[in-house]
Amino acid sequence: MKWRASGPVSVPARDLAIVGLMLLQGLRSAEVLALNRDDILLSESQLRVRGKGNKLRFSPLAPETIQLLDHYLRLERPDPCSPALFVSLKGPARGTRMTPAGLRSLFRYHRQTTGIQLANPHRFSTYVCL
Repeated sequence: MKWRASGPVSVPARDLAIVGLMLLQGLRSAEVLALNRDDILLSESQLRVRGKGNKLRFSPLAPETIQLLDHYLRLERPDPCSPALFVSLKGPARGTRMTPAGLRSLFRYHRQTTGIQLANPHRFSTYVCL
């Protein structure tokens, strides 16, 4: 749960799962947005990722990332919807693949509500490299 001046704020499970993939697994924003539901192999603790140059790789999932993804899939992801893993949760685009503009908007919203101005997708994915 996050806090702001007016009290606690609930963070959607989708947003936590996205940040987990970027921060704990080192995925780039384009890789996160390109993920499909069948790329997540929770029973095998594996993630199938298409990286730069459309190269396919398998990445082991951290236990924390598995929990975040499982929570999102069970409690929040609209069903049935597109094969995309991360989808819009509201409005006329509900159930369609999240766009780069949608991801930027998500980070902008959380920067405003938390006051953490340095949180952005590039920082999260490069944090793993440090």
